[in-house]
Amino acid sequence: MPAIIAVIIVIIFVVVKCESAFPTQNYYKKDVTNEEYKRVLDDCESAKNTAIDWELYKNPKNYSHAGHLGEYAKDTCFKEKGFIKGGKPSKYVEDINSNVNEIENPVLEENTELKDKVTTELNVRNDIAYSPNEEKPFTGRYETYYPNGNKKGVAYLRNGKFDGLMTLWDQDGQKNFERNFKNGIETPIKTHSKNNFGLFRTEAETVRNKLECPLSVDDDIVKEGSLYGGDLYGCILGTMQTVKWFINENANSNKVYNVKFLWNDWFIDRGYGKVHSDRQEAQRALDVIIKMYAPEKAKELNKTFFDTKNKTIVSDKFILKYTFDRGPAIDERMIVVTSK
Repeated sequence: MPAIIAVIIVIIFVVVKCESAFPTQNYYKKDVTNEEYKRVLDDCESAKNTAIDWELYKNPKNYSHAGHLGEYAKDTCFKEKGFIKGGKPSKYVEDINSNVNEIENPVLEENTELKDKVTTELNVRNDIAYSPNEEKPFTGRYETYYPNGNKKGVAYLRNGKFDGLMTLWDQDGQKNFERNFKNGIETPIKTHSKNNFGLFRTEAETVRNKLECPLSVDDDIVKEGSLYGGDLYGCILGTMQTVKWFINENANSNKVYNVKFLWNDWFIDRGYGKVHSDRQEAQRALDVIIKMYAPEKAKELNKTFFDTKNKTIVSDKFILKYTFDRGPAIDERMIVVTSK
């Protein structure tokens, strides 16, 4: 197995267990611009992650099947937007795809004794990381970057194993992942940063009561079901079950990592129910999002959620990232809430 593939597999296994079996895929479209490709890539990665989230909520720890569904969702998304797999890639597309499946965005706690030696490439042998052409396990800081130059991830290693804080960002610079390691083993994150969410269980109880979810919190919590290492709370609403609310727990912390609210908005009747099924439930859930996380942004969020343009809205205590993804019959409208 080529060295870079080994690195990708090891890092992605740490970030998202069910993605480790999938090699990089390239997608092409004649005369596509860099900006268009980046936009479509972001949309299709979002579709992939949503598919994985949903499958793991229904079938906890079924990582392999969830991974396949995620890859299928990504392939379908690219196909719907006029792209095909295979062919001769441009240098830009090669760079984008090689980076997409690397470590997502680690921002590291300053581990002073490990920060002096830096590498952007690692080879993995028997679960131990080495610098290229080195026989001694790597000790130092590992960094990766997006094609636009923004930092994608930072992690510290000691004797070839993760040791310290790993943090990941998206291409816009928003932190979307953090885990702490000691000698290769994940440990609770010690942080003095403020988290504006309530505790995971408290947040789940509040949401359950406000949404009037049909099941109890205990029935709707999937132990270690979150892609971020902790538990996952999910509430499914609507006659057609198209309104979904997830709360991801940060691993071993009882703290909320993020909140996801999405509506699978049918715009074509395929015989499963009427067009725009569960719109009232979606509006009710949106009202809860607004009241809990951004009451001062009510007008803007109501307009944005039913629009087709991606947008990030910042309230007093939270960041709300709205994404729109058009499928062959369903529009996915999603808001991801993170603490400032």
